Amino acid sequence: MNGVRSKGVKGQPQASPRMNGHVNGTASQGGGREKDGSSEDEASAVNGHTRRPLHGRKESNPLAPPFIVSAPGKTIVYGEHAVVHGKAAIAAAISLRSYLLCTTLSKSKRTLCLQFPDIGLDHTWHIPDLPWTAFKHSSRRKRYYDLVTTLDQELVDAMQPHITTVSSKAKPSVQQRHQQAASAFLYLFLSLGSENSPPCTYALRSTVPVGVGLGSSASICVCISTALLLQCRALSGPHPDQMSKEAEEQLERINRWAFVGELLIHGNPSGVDNTVATNGHAVLFQRKDYRKPPAVEILRDFPELPLLLIDTGQAKSTATEVAKVGHLKTAHPEVTGLVFDAIDSITRSAHSIVTGENPGSEASITHLGELMNVNHGLLTSLGVSHPRLERLRYLVNESGVGWTKLTGAGGGGCAITLLKPGASSSSDSHLNGDGAQGSALQELERQLEAEGFAKILLKLEHLQPSGSFKSRGVGNYCLQALRNRRQASTPGTHPENKTERKVHFYSSSGGNAGLACVHAARSLGCPATVVVPLSTKPMMVERLWAAGAHGVRRFGGTWREADGFLREVVMVEARGKKGGGSEGEGEEEEEEEGVYVPPFDHEDVWAGNSTLVEEVARQMGGDGVGVPDVVVCSVGGGGLFNGIMQGIEGRAGWEATTVLALETRGADSLAQSLEQGELITLPGITSLATSLGATRVSERTFELASKGQASGRVRSAVLTDAEAAMGCWRFADDERTLVELACGVNVALCYGGRLEKALGRPVGREEKVVIVVCGGQNVTTSMVEGWRLECGDLDRAVTTNGHAESVPSTVTAPNGV
Repeated sequence: MNGVRSKGVKGQPQASPRMNGHVNGTASQGGGREKDGSSEDEASAVNGHTRRPLHGRKESNPLAPPFIVSAPGKTIVYGEHAVVHGKAAIAAAISLRSYLLCTTLSKSKRTLCLQFPDIGLDHTWHIPDLPWTAFKHSSRRKRYYDLVTTLDQELVDAMQPHITTVSSKAKPSVQQRHQQAASAFLYLFLSLGSENSPPCTYALRSTVPVGVGLGSSASICVCISTALLLQCRALSGPHPDQMSKEAEEQLERINRWAFVGELLIHGNPSGVDNTVATNGHAVLFQRKDYRKPPAVEILRDFPELPLLLIDTGQAKSTATEVAKVGHLKTAHPEVTGLVFDAIDSITRSAHSIVTGENPGSEASITHLGELMNVNHGLLTSLGVSHPRLERLRYLVNESGVGWTKLTGAGGGGCAITLLKPGASSSSDSHLNGDGAQGSALQELERQLEAEGFAKILLKLEHLQPSGSFKSRGVGNYCLQALRNRRQASTPGTHPENKTERKVHFYSSSGGNAGLACVHAARSLGCPATVVVPLSTKPMMVERLWAAGAHGVRRFGGTWREADGFLREVVMVEARGKKGGGSEGEGEEEEEEEGVYVPPFDHEDVWAGNSTLVEEVARQMGGDGVGVPDVVVCSVGGGGLFNGIMQGIEGRAGWEATTVLALETRGADSLAQSLEQGELITLPGITSLATSLGATRVSERTFELASKGQASGRVRSAVLTDAEAAMGCWRFADDERTLVELACGVNVALCYGGRLEKALGRPVGREEKVVIVVCGGQNVTTSMVEGWRLECGDLDRAVTTNGHAESVPSTVTAPNGV
């Protein structure tokens, strides 16, 4: 289990054959070692933080390439709530992580931008307008090496006018979440930065679910702390001659400032979450005096215990649960003190076992499980359990497969189950011959699914660099095109005399493919021009410019009209230039070659998109989940669908996997083509899901879908805009993630029996359904809230059994339903 990781991102082509997630880079932070002979004052004058030398620190170039830092989430195994009040806790890092991309902007901008698209946060401050006078006053100034255990209320108050403007028009619950995140970030930036800090965009993405007890806020705060300390040159970053003591001091520095961020979000955190997110592994943590650093023992040999992490689906608030226990302690100090002491004894006993000679033995695991049961009972006495948690514990106890307790603050969120010896995943049970225990675990899984504990598997493509799956296919096309052209030479030219040719990418798109093209081009050091139809929202046009587009043009009512204008006018004009430029574009050089980037209809695009299937197979196989029975994807022009079909073709074990292709009414060219038995062109796009706005799918898409429909491997279904909109707002509520309508049509299948109706059959409890959360940037919190108000809850009349026949859904499946 790893702690903080840092990765540089260079704007040069890499050897990797594709761009999945982000462009591969190096592990450096940029800059060289300090020059010999520099004075101590020179070495330690970092944004005004003086007095202490910075050991072995590398220089940081304010115009350095973008860099990424990441940190894991956590699960508390023993000691929740007692740890807030001075007792010990054991916590461990998990494989889910948060990521922060820092991109330095031009010095002329003088802006500070925080983007957190997973929760819909996007806010910009003007650096000179921030309250520097208050934060840099000699009586209140904090240095990067200071231990800060409480917030300075006057500084918090000075910052408030710059926080209240964040998402000021959003609904109160969204506004609160955004302003908490903004407060943590801005307080750290004002404490560690200066008026001369370089303008920068900080883009956060996280795979750690929010509000379920897995340390999402701490993971984010560690990322913020690390990035800001790197930028103010208070960290050197990993380097070959780094001493272990220096590394430990730097991790402690990160941890201290991450704790300050946690103070702003939770009010009274223990510090265990940020400690695990900083150090990784597992830790024994105790903070008796908040004025001093906590006592931390890194448990590097923490055994691989057979744990299940189960999300109850019940949202909760860490701050609320912590405050609840605090009030109980104030009202009943002696009683709660005894409960805290008992929890501390459980933690110490568990520590003795996991650091003993044989922590993985049957006797040790049984002892640890019994301690979990007692720990949960004590937490229940503090009032932090929930009916969903208790129902989960009942089901586990009845199955006899293990011991269960809440993890984190409680009130909902997640629980952990320690499996008894012999109880393993169903796939392992067949290999080990443990049929009885394997059957018991399988039955428990079926019960949890029946009661809504298991979730449909989500492939989170909104975490791609451009915010959608388009980074796969379009990124791969750009990379292959650059490889083919940069080393082009005339016939007979010796390889050593080949001339590098400059490439300018041109893309037509409803927005997302163009954004992926711009991101890929920028990573490869090339310019990109995008043409979008007039139906593309101004917001998307602005995002194209902000991503670094060389030019953005608007033309036509559909994508095909925009595409024709790009190829027949824009690229022709560019080829005819000998200098100068058209509106929105810079100069084109004679040596520059224009490369057209198809948004969906090309084999390199399909090959890039097929890597999604490779990842799903690897992830599901690694987790012991197996093979999906159904893969759900939306269809616009067909690039994603083609890639998925290509990835599935010939893959062992996937022969029975069904691909469900979804469209919205008014953008349903595939469904209508399948219904009529020939490839048709829609007269226009009437759906609001403009990202699906191709009036005609590719010939390859129609070919694959027709063959798949005949064999029963492909099904096509159409939903309304209202259902797609409902999918968006319900998904935002349930998963704290924004997606646009073109993706909402996929997640709408999670609700109200729509999946069964689209498939034309009941869905077995044992089936595994992968929904591709394709992402898309054409969405804001205000848009989602508008859809909620306009469309309402279409399933409000659905009975609790969720039978398909009781759903007021307009979903249609042209191939048989």
